[in-house]
Amino acid sequence: MKIKFHKSGLHTTIQDIGRYGCQTKGIPTSGAMDQESYTLANKLLQQKENTPALEITLIGPKIEFTANCEIAITGANISPKIDNEQVKINQVLKIGAGSILSFGSVVNGCRSYIGIRGNWKLEKWLNSFSSYSMNELILPEKSKIAKGDELEIEQQTQEQKLKFSNFRVKPFDSDISIEVIKGPEFDQFSDTLKQQFFMKKFTISGDSSRMAYTLNEKFNDYTIEKEMISSGSRNNSSSQ
Repeated sequence: MKIKFHKSGLHTTIQDIGRYGCQTKGIPTSGAMDQESYTLANKLLQQKENTPALEITLIGPKIEFTANCEIAITGANISPKIDNEQVKINQVLKIGAGSILSFGSVVNGCRSYIGIRGNWKLEKWLNSFSSYSMNELILPEKSKIAKGDELEIEQQTQEQKLKFSNFRVKPFDSDISIEVIKGPEFDQFSDTLKQQFFMKKFTISGDSSRMAYTLNEKFNDYTIEKEMISSGSRNNSSSQ
């Protein structure tokens, strides 16, 4: 079976769980930005965890399917339609040969995932299918989708489906709590600013990328005195 891209969408790439063991060479992990939604797509389709999926950002592609198949759309709700009929996310969808998958406006979220049941006929690079851009070079080849591209997927038999224990599809929640690790410059901030930081609600700005999130909010009565070098920190538990 082939899937044909009549439109590429804003930024559609092929992703899996990521490319591990290469950061010492300056190559980032890449992989799905929303690992939970990516994993859910493969669980719904009863296939291996690291089966690649399409990651779409804000504006979805327009895709034609040349054979009957099953897909799952997870993550952000970008108003998916099959043959102009609205369909739901977070469930298995049956696609007929010649059908068109398209997307509309964003209801919530930013990135959506399209899992397709079958064996994707793709080449890996450093043991991963995930798209990685280096200058103008895209690796693996064809891992960033362009208009007119085609992907070949070998369909699975019923015997190839995996069995998962019961899992719950959690609703999308735009409000989450995250763990914070103190960085080297933490003690340069006053107790008042520290309290503001841990009590404040932050929103992610549109300037964010796969490398970092930029936040909209600022601290009261705080002026940046000098630029700080971005750095990571490890606590004792994370080194084990």
